[in-house]
Amino acid sequence: MKFFYDLGSDIGKRKVNNQDKLLIRIGEAEGIGEFGLFVVADGMGGMAEGEKASEIAVEALKHWWEQLDFKNICHPDQTSIGNDLGKQFRHINSNICHYGQERGIKLGTTLSALFIVRDTYVLCHIGDSRVYRLKSRDKQLTQLTIDHTVVAEQVRFGKITSEEALYHPNRNILTQCLGIRQEISPFLSWGKVEKGDIFLLCSDGLYNKVPHHCLATSIMENMPGAADRLIRIANDNGGNDNISVIIVWNEGYKNTCSSRMWNIFKTIFR
Repeated sequence: MKFFYDLGSDIGKRKVNNQDKLLIRIGEAEGIGEFGLFVVADGMGGMAEGEKASEIAVEALKHWWEQLDFKNICHPDQTSIGNDLGKQFRHINSNICHYGQERGIKLGTTLSALFIVRDTYVLCHIGDSRVYRLKSRDKQLTQLTIDHTVVAEQVRFGKITSEEALYHPNRNILTQCLGIRQEISPFLSWGKVEKGDIFLLCSDGLYNKVPHHCLATSIMENMPGAADRLIRIANDNGGNDNISVIIVWNEGYKNTCSSRMWNIFKTIFR
């Protein structure tokens, strides 16, 4: 499998710094082609604190990637990969908590990590950033992660509707993130990747300002270029938060992709 991707991160219209961080790693192993790690983190806290939290998270996953035994990637076990990512999330959480306690500050971050190898994806996630999949067969955009928020929990328990959640005053209150408390329970998921599938990773600054149906149509209109287009739409609709996007697709997707290809092992970190 060969990957192509498009990405962007913007400060938005109302923030004074960008607390979001993105990470992409692509490797190659004999017999399976490319495999990749795609990450979005949305820091929170004071200006420097939120940025530091997301930086700690992304740097830790960068180090995890560097320690991977690429030989074992040839025979991937999604349960082992998921458990290993979950272990890394707990390690990151402990480090951020320790950093804050030492300095007497509060800081935290969301973290969503998508690992793709062969025809399998593995997700590890905490917070309210999101990962979506646009399936090649039916062109339906599906959210793969759950939101760790008070309002999303109420929707899952049937206490309020999805429509009520959109404008609920507590919609941005998190029930889980990294760096706030010692015990966490990351969301783990895995599934099959079909040729032509597209994955979207984003911070809440995107999906809070771009309607669900618009996410799908903007991605399908033309790639690469969809990331910048989505950021522009979010800013046009208010842009009151940092906006970060990663779009990943494989060689089965039929579209123009010549203008944004990167070499194997190239890192994107901002």
